[in-house]
Amino acid sequence: MGEPNSAGLLSPPARALVSAAHAGAAVQVNDRARSERAILIVIAVGAVARLALAASIGLGVDESYAVAVARPTSLGYYDHPPLVFWITALIERLGGAHSDVLLRLPFIVLFAATTWLVARIARRSFGPRAAVHAAILLQVIPVFGVSDGGWILPDGPLLLGFALAALALERATAADGRHGAAWWALAGVGAGIAALSKYHAIFLISGALLFLATTAGARRWIARPAPYLAGLIALAMSLPVWIWNARHGWASFRFQGGRADLQHGLHIASLLQNLAGQAGYMLPWIWLALVWQFVAAVRRGPGDRPRWLLACLASGPVIVFPAIALGGRAGLPHWPAPGFLFLVPLLADALARLEQRGRARLVRVYLGGTALLVVSLVAFAASQIQTGWFSSAFPGLFAHGDPSLDALDWRELRPVIDSLSAGRTSVVVASNWIDGAKIGAALAADATVLCFNDDDRQFHFVADQRALAGRPALIVLRATPDADRTLARLASRFAAIDPRPAARLEIHRHANDGVGLIVYRARDLFPPTHLP
Repeated sequence: MGEPNSAGLLSPPARALVSAAHAGAAVQVNDRARSERAILIVIAVGAVARLALAASIGLGVDESYAVAVARPTSLGYYDHPPLVFWITALIERLGGAHSDVLLRLPFIVLFAATTWLVARIARRSFGPRAAVHAAILLQVIPVFGVSDGGWILPDGPLLLGFALAALALERATAADGRHGAAWWALAGVGAGIAALSKYHAIFLISGALLFLATTAGARRWIARPAPYLAGLIALAMSLPVWIWNARHGWASFRFQGGRADLQHGLHIASLLQNLAGQAGYMLPWIWLALVWQFVAAVRRGPGDRPRWLLACLASGPVIVFPAIALGGRAGLPHWPAPGFLFLVPLLADALARLEQRGRARLVRVYLGGTALLVVSLVAFAASQIQTGWFSSAFPGLFAHGDPSLDALDWRELRPVIDSLSAGRTSVVVASNWIDGAKIGAALAADATVLCFNDDDRQFHFVADQRALAGRPALIVLRATPDADRTLARLASRFAAIDPRPAARLEIHRHANDGVGLIVYRARDLFPPTHLP
């Protein structure tokens, strides 16, 4: 005899409630399944778009710099922690040295993973529709979807570490507390990835501590060992950063710390410059909405746990960098962007709630219009980089230089250097770190690129210049009116420089539009301590 059907024992209203609950659960399952498919489609479309862009334009200055100074592999680097350089060096060794697509591919993959993690945060906190909107927002916010999402920058792995740590922290401090220690360990891994990527990791840690200290349900973890295990994991993963800095006079910490450059008084113009840059990098209507969501979450306070967690994690970059700008240093507009990553789920939830109130058309226009604008701007920039048509049509707008030339690869330089080196390992000298970046990215991995300038950055550490004393070198300068003065400045580092150019070449783009270079021969490199 079978077991009795429990539903048959219920009154008709109760049976109706049970049926409604089952139907609601089925709808939720269907909503989750549809949202997962939509998120995967968004991720795939975004990745394909970034691959197309990677194949269309050369490496930017910062990307070229990462490629150039990743050789030789080191525990640390002057500008940033080592992860971006390690990834680049690995791809080079796997055969992708002179393919911009392959060099950028790991960062495209990292951003796909970041999108998935942020969507998971949004779904757990606010539901399936918010998860889809979060994935879309990450693709259309330029600082995330264009640069951080596919270029060779430390922000790519940083955002992945931030998103992983945030999701793990949310799970670890959830009310049921199940598997809390494992989630705390994963949060430590996320913080460790962030610490190996950029010094912004300190904001992740401070935001997590703020959340624990101010949230009643999470405060109990302060007396438990799991958060401290997470801290030890992050510290252990970041040891290469500490070791390298200790061996090099804390050079990287001093460089980044010195960029604050606080001055006396309040500097409103500097603050406005910083805020305008943020709005430009994120688009004003999205940036303002993100700021509003941050303010609203702070006003709600710890009582709204999901929003409060994201607001705490966002607070460091969102508040500190404008405060530094108010102190007199505008800084770079993308510095606060990692904090805004945590605000994306909040805006995604606001858009989902607009849909529920019958404003789906407005949401489609908001997201679709933004996507169309971003795609149009990216297509315009890529075509300008490839052909220079806009600067040719409006030369007056580029009287002080064409920034799109910075995205040209200097690949024509390599055969010239190989020919002049006659099979020997090259020592090539640049007059500034930007040119050194473009030169280093173009040459073979065994070439030694030095930068003779007060601001030589990681080029100061790529080789023991004392061991290179007495070696011949090739000097590569841009063909500009001040090239002779630059060559005269470099003369103190050599026994002699042949004033006759060994080669002239053009980094071609379109017709006569490009970058002209001059190569000189120099004899007997002096060590850095030489005084003429």
